[in-house]
Amino acid sequence: MTQSSVLIVKTSSLGDVIHALPALSDIRRHAPNALVDWLVESSFSAIPSLHPGINRVITCELRRWRTRFWRTTTRSAWKQFLALLRATHYDAVVDLQGLLKSGFLSVHANGERHGYDSGSIREPLASHFYSQTHTVSRHLHAVERNRQLMANAMGYTIDTPPDYGILPPRHVDVPLPILSPYVMLLPATSRPEKYWAIDHWNTLIRWLLTRNVSIVILWGTDHERILANALASQDLRRCYVPDQRQTIATLAGWIGHAQAVIGVDTGLMHLSAALNRFTVGIYGVTSPHLAGPYPPSPERISLGGHDGFPSPHEVTAALSPIL
Repeated sequence: MTQSSVLIVKTSSLGDVIHALPALSDIRRHAPNALVDWLVESSFSAIPSLHPGINRVITCELRRWRTRFWRTTTRSAWKQFLALLRATHYDAVVDLQGLLKSGFLSVHANGERHGYDSGSIREPLASHFYSQTHTVSRHLHAVERNRQLMANAMGYTIDTPPDYGILPPRHVDVPLPILSPYVMLLPATSRPEKYWAIDHWNTLIRWLLTRNVSIVILWGTDHERILANALASQDLRRCYVPDQRQTIATLAGWIGHAQAVIGVDTGLMHLSAALNRFTVGIYGVTSPHLAGPYPPSPERISLGGHDGFPSPHEVTAALSPIL
């Protein structure tokens, strides 16, 4: 492998950014002296920043810019971003996202552009943005697709299990006001069809309350906060719901010290898997084979799938060995 500077383009969402971390670890293993930058939406910049192998995190706000481009301040921010992006020549610009938006951003970087070919990519038109395209099976888990594309672009062979390469922050801005051990619940997700039934969550919480652990229930929107508070009402002394939204860095610290994390298919559940926490992913409409806690292990468990959601008994059975 001869490349000495690499730009990873993986802008969003939270779970997708986490799934790209092992590709960064692979680069570090095969080229310890390479300078690796990462282009990401500013709201997710804390994730690549946790990896010791990163040189620089370049942030953008494409989601906000494209709805406000008529504003002078937005166009000024865009020009400053382009100047920063173009200031470095990269031996390889690797778009791990495979979308039109990420392909568009990669065109503005200075270097040879690599991405999925039209048969491998999520949005086939995006493949026209790249100088070099690569075939990667769409039947692989998202982590392995990222790793394989990076290996193809950089000219090495994958020869080790995936390594996310991150540890929870040593200090968090907002310490949890509860004592360990605690279990973290992630009942919220951006897609309504991914929700696990409220009665199932209540059954799980009642079981956890017999296990001498505290419970932290996270939320991201006002609707999710109402749900979290309703679930916590079973025992307000041992169930904690944050008063306000927390930064990803703070959540990484909380998750990184939890005894177990149970959640639906959402980015924070994948963060738990990346931080080597005992993780139980609850699936009902998506395939854990392609996007479950990875790699599967006794500590990274996927339950349910296209055939339906797991029962509360299946979840408590998975948790029994550690609780």
